Amino acid sequence: MSVVIQAALLLWVARQSSPADFGGLMAGLSAAYVVVALGDGGLQPFAIRERASDRTERPQAGTTAFTHASRLTAVVAAGIVAVLPLAVPGLSVWHAAGVAAMVWLERQFLGRLSLAIAVGRSVPTSALLVVARVTAAVVMVAGHLLGWSDEIANYLLGSIAGLGTSLVVAMLAFPQQKEAELPSWGQLMKSARPFWWSNLWTQLRGLDAFLVGLVASPTTVAHYALPNRLGQAVRVVPSVLSSLGQPAAVREDAPRLRRLDLATAATCFCGVLAWLLLLFFGNDPFLTLVGAAYEGAFMPLLWVAAAQVVNVPGIYLSGVLIGRGLERQVAQLDAVVTVLLIVGVLLAASTHGATGAAAGLFVAMTCQSVGAAVLRHHKGWYSWSTI
Repeated sequence: MSVVIQAALLLWVARQSSPADFGGLMAGLSAAYVVVALGDGGLQPFAIRERASDRTERPQAGTTAFTHASRLTAVVAAGIVAVLPLAVPGLSVWHAAGVAAMVWLERQFLGRLSLAIAVGRSVPTSALLVVARVTAAVVMVAGHLLGWSDEIANYLLGSIAGLGTSLVVAMLAFPQQKEAELPSWGQLMKSARPFWWSNLWTQLRGLDAFLVGLVASPTTVAHYALPNRLGQAVRVVPSVLSSLGQPAAVREDAPRLRRLDLATAATCFCGVLAWLLLLFFGNDPFLTLVGAAYEGAFMPLLWVAAAQVVNVPGIYLSGVLIGRGLERQVAQLDAVVTVLLIVGVLLAASTHGATGAAAGLFVAMTCQSVGAAVLRHHKGWYSWSTI
């Protein structure tokens, strides 16, 4: 349900704003997600791993690391407000402030849920995501009815309201433990460094829309970014599977991992069916939804949808491998995939526009899933044959 609502909100903004304005928003979000995610120095993924492992010698290190990560990323998000309008032509300071706030709240919200999952708590992830999306939709509709003509601002305000509401609910439902003893800042950063390196290459992939904007027009960015963002709304499913798989891998819970493997396979099957339906109905229904201004965005949509489906195992298996302490190997794989993605998207976008960029994304995502499967096979501790 949350995926459907998020997709509807994106389609509404795309339809009500010009492709150039929407492309600027997507480029800004592309850069902001990467900068905020890397701004915590690896403390948030370290916190999740620490809480999942439940080490008795450092019982509160995970809580402390998460608190420091929140503060660090808040400072980084504030800096984005000043820099982003200079890096993305046409993006106002107010829109940049909305982008920074939205990205920071989303990271805190998803991080809080991941911490709760890491310690084995039953988390109504889907319900909280639905609350966030429904609240965002209500605020957007209210703004539209009140005559606010800036639909991009409406989208940002709605997202901030929705994510903020769900974050408050998550904080009340899953309070963190008190920090009985505080590990030193230097110790935390040193422990978190491998997680930062492991996360670096994955996060850099999120710069794709921003990079397309460097070699192509804002309209081309919109034609590439709209399908990509719609696809990213679906990524919440493999991301949740990855969040569940990481603590299960830490605990070597093979039966749970086999169930997650089956859930991942089912997700891929549903994705293939959805892609075939998209191909069957063709371009006309898509243009009816987004408007004639997005003529030429259907082929990028097909490529991006295929990339998201083929990348589901890669996202899930990366979390499992990190849970088994293979951060370095995952980082090496991510480095190769990220270089392929950046080079492929830049070259293809400069010569074949949005369709070329989307095809480059598909190639890179395929390489990630194949590489993760090979790494999992060689480093595995439970048999695929028992699934």
